Amino acid sequence: MFTPVTIETCITFHGHVCGGISLGYVLANYAMDKLGAQRGDDLYARMECQNCLVDGVQCVTGCTTGKRNLEIIPGGPMALTLVRRDTGKGVRAVISVDMPHGLSKEEAKNHILSLDPAAICTFEEATLELPN
Repeated sequence: MFTPVTIETCITFHGHVCGGISLGYVLANYAMDKLGAQRGDDLYARMECQNCLVDGVQCVTGCTTGKRNLEIIPGGPMALTLVRRDTGKGVRAVISVDMPHGLSKEEAKNHILSLDPAAICTFEEATLELPN
């Protein structure tokens, strides 16, 4: 059993506080909750962006490029598709929040963490053709 990851763990892993790491943290936790999954489960993640958000997703889900269970598609929307390999069930989440202008990085983090995850992103059921 794995201990749930905190936002502080994600910030340490990423190297600095920012809105992106906070978005990845919330997005991944919400997707895992929707799937009834936890870190350590046999998961596969596809990120459709290549930015700070990815590090939050890696921290929370345990999916990494080194384990070949994290696929990164640069240049897409800020979106995550997370699939449980054991059930084939998956969700796709797309960031849909508009951030207020002029916030410091710490204020952006706190703002994101104060929101209901449903206000940050949209979710739909999804499937992926998974690599072996």
